[in-house]
Amino acid sequence: MEKTEKLTFSEWIENLWYRYKWMIIILGLIAVFAVIALVQMLSIDDPDVSLLYVGPEYLTQANRERVKDSFAALADDFDGDGKITADILDITLKRYYDVSDAAEYGVYDQNNEALKRFQIEIRSGDAVIYLLDETFFEDCLELGILASFDSIFGEGNAPKGSLGGFGIRLGDIDAGTLPGFDALPRDMVLCLRRAPSDDAISYGRDGAFWENNRKAFVNLAEYRR
Repeated sequence: MEKTEKLTFSEWIENLWYRYKWMIIILGLIAVFAVIALVQMLSIDDPDVSLLYVGPEYLTQANRERVKDSFAALADDFDGDGKITADILDITLKRYYDVSDAAEYGVYDQNNEALKRFQIEIRSGDAVIYLLDETFFEDCLELGILASFDSIFGEGNAPKGSLGGFGIRLGDIDAGTLPGFDALPRDMVLCLRRAPSDDAISYGRDGAFWENNRKAFVNLAEYRR
């Protein structure tokens, strides 16, 4: 019986590569992508404050960053990581009575998708502070998901010009002149989601996070130039 010659380490590697080259390449790529995804996931900061913007005007990336910076400057460090992170979800959504106009430009389906997204966000999303076109502010009022200004500022301390004690137009507060906010429509309404403990609809944030957002909301509403 012929004796099998023992392979050297380099020969064994060469033989392994020859037999399983494509499997090794595929597994290697999977490993690389997994490491990249893990690093990206670990490097994402949890937000200290969260804003939902819903309106007919498109929020450009540059202006989005300016809004985030202005917003973060008025917030507290919720998670104690030494930096303040503002999360902004923006949904470009035309008013219901403008949808017929949207059809002329071939964006009717796009608006419907945006409307569905808005409805999902106000029912189960993470955002606490809302900046809404007045049409969608009224939708949130009807759903009963907004905090009253008495619960936010204390009874009798609501800012002047409030809309039914639940919201205030961006053009009526000095924060509307801050970088980023100054480029948004003046009739956008600033309002706050009800605390999770008071809300019939369950959504993604706890009471401590809500309280930190309430403080930021007060800072926005009471900001003075």
